[in-house]
Amino acid sequence: MDFSQAVSRPRASVQSRLLIESGRWFFNIGLALFLLALIVSGGIFAYQYSLDAKQSGLEERIRDLEADLADDSLADLVTTSTSLAAARQVLSKHIYPSLALAFLAEHTHPRVYFNNFDFSADQQKISAAGFAQSYRTVAEQISILESAAAVERVDFGGLAAGERGLVSFHLTIGFRPELLRPSAD
Repeated sequence: MDFSQAVSRPRASVQSRLLIESGRWFFNIGLALFLLALIVSGGIFAYQYSLDAKQSGLEERIRDLEADLADDSLADLVTTSTSLAAARQVLSKHIYPSLALAFLAEHTHPRVYFNNFDFSADQQKISAAGFAQSYRTVAEQISILESAAAVERVDFGGLAAGERGLVSFHLTIGFRPELLRPSAD
């Protein structure tokens, strides 16, 4: 006796077949997305490892450059210190020019620089040539010098538009004898 026909199997309906097929599609899409996420995660991990390796290499290079810079800077510092000591010794033997330079340094406008300087203790004058940012800056520089107690007169001339848009000029400062007296500091 054939029981296969005696027990009737339920026939799969069209609707249940669609559910099974859609489940397979859903599983396959999920599996593909999971694999894609694994691949992307692996790529990010490898990229991070690569960046860490580059960073450690660059940090090592920075340490080497800092060490080299420190050695060079130390040598430059020693050379500069020696030069300053020699300059201090020379200036200590030249009190009058030092006082004149100190006066000029104290009474020079921040936007003015002098490129030529002549000092005469006998004639009590300082002659200087320089550059200023503008004509107004030259006028302010002259006003600063004229307001100084140690200055008798300021003569200026040679105003001209110079290099890089700067104004070139020269001036002569007549000073009182007190400028050459060292302070009691």
